[in-house]
Amino acid sequence: MKIHACVLLTGFFLLFSDLTVFAASAVIENINFRYEIASDGKNLHFTDKTSGIDYLYADTVSYCASVVQKGKEYHATSVSLRNNLLLLGFGNSGVTVEIGIAKAKDRITMEVTAVKGMAESLTFINVPLKLEGMPSEPFAACVLSMNLFTRVQQLPALQTHLWAACYQRFGLKGAKITLLGVPQKEILPVIRTVMEQAKEIPHSTAGGAWAQRQKEGYGSYLMNFGTLTEETVPEWITMCSNLGFNQIDNHGGGNDFFKFGDFELDAKKWPDGWNHFKRINQRLHEDGISSIFHTYAFFIDKNSKYVRPVPSPDLAYFSSFTLAKPIGTDDDEIVVNESTANISMITGFFVRNSVTLRIGDELVRFGGITDTPPFKFTKCTRGVSGTKKTAHAAKDTAYHLREMFGRFVPGVETPLFGEIARRTAEVVNECSFDGIYLDAIDGSDILANPGDSWYYGTKFILKLQNS
Repeated sequence: MKIHACVLLTGFFLLFSDLTVFAASAVIENINFRYEIASDGKNLHFTDKTSGIDYLYADTVSYCASVVQKGKEYHATSVSLRNNLLLLGFGNSGVTVEIGIAKAKDRITMEVTAVKGMAESLTFINVPLKLEGMPSEPFAACVLSMNLFTRVQQLPALQTHLWAACYQRFGLKGAKITLLGVPQKEILPVIRTVMEQAKEIPHSTAGGAWAQRQKEGYGSYLMNFGTLTEETVPEWITMCSNLGFNQIDNHGGGNDFFKFGDFELDAKKWPDGWNHFKRINQRLHEDGISSIFHTYAFFIDKNSKYVRPVPSPDLAYFSSFTLAKPIGTDDDEIVVNESTANISMITGFFVRNSVTLRIGDELVRFGGITDTPPFKFTKCTRGVSGTKKTAHAAKDTAYHLREMFGRFVPGVETPLFGEIARRTAEVVNECSFDGIYLDAIDGSDILANPGDSWYYGTKFILKLQNS
């Protein structure tokens, strides 16, 4: 016999149909929005309280959270909210998660406080929206990461999918986000307030949510590739005035300006080093012209001091090989114990690969490999990039260097990684540059596994801002 009845109890809504029971939903809300999750983990509503519009994308079923265990994804199967603690269960994975909820008038903070069971990753908010992320919309929603190891995929301030995750390899407990859902006109002021109060995320009032307040956000720049000197400053100022430009972008790299990595200036043009640019920028500022420091983020020119005459042991590498035989200074083949079958010979500006080995203090460029034993690097050119040909013993290690954009990169867990960030900050601060153009930051995937580029690219920026 089928029983159909509806009973309203305090704190619970029980619907009996064919003896199936649905417990109460979990509701996370403040004065601006209401986020409702079913007890089985399904997203129910994400509602703007002012208009009453539900912005949850409901054409397909979505779940509030998920974990990955041994490569398999498990979505949330049980959800409850007790004393500002969101409790999540993930079915057969055996994983349970606790998330602390802190409510404020204009925001809600969510922090992973406990994870029980084995999880490779945890997505702890997942809300697809009907919003298009456009400034013409009346309502805006956004998730902000509150520390380095919390990943948010979409840029602030206008998002179409509220999503954040953390990973076992970087840390699960302590992952933290700020959840915003406000009238469109309030989104930037609220973000500014949140970031000013953030303990682990430094902010710059020259960009981001502050960009609309700065004149640099409304100007145009001319590119300087190394012809701006103290002698030519008047010409540049006149050119900017005649063309209506109010910024100069100083793009380094190569031999004629400054080297990426160590930031050494061409001594012929700037014998007083960066003190020249301190004076140059002062003169530009007197005429209302901003000066931008344009570098390739963490990339290292092959003519920098970190490469020649002695390459830094902190240069990042894809893999390492053990020499099977000693090699002399003029040998053009290197026999190794490990397989070279997966080594690619394809290189190019945008290709994540190199044909360079570091063996001790020598760099070697190889022209071929063997894909069957004995494994060899062949057609080798010794002592490249200004390094010295050297004999090497059996069992010495050869490192296959990481390269992109024609440049090397530092190992992410080495002192060199932090040194480049620190030196970048020093140049910018000492010379009073008005902005930093971190070109090539889109190549962060060269630093480690491609899936971790979000972490290491952000890590470099945080090191720079904290320097």
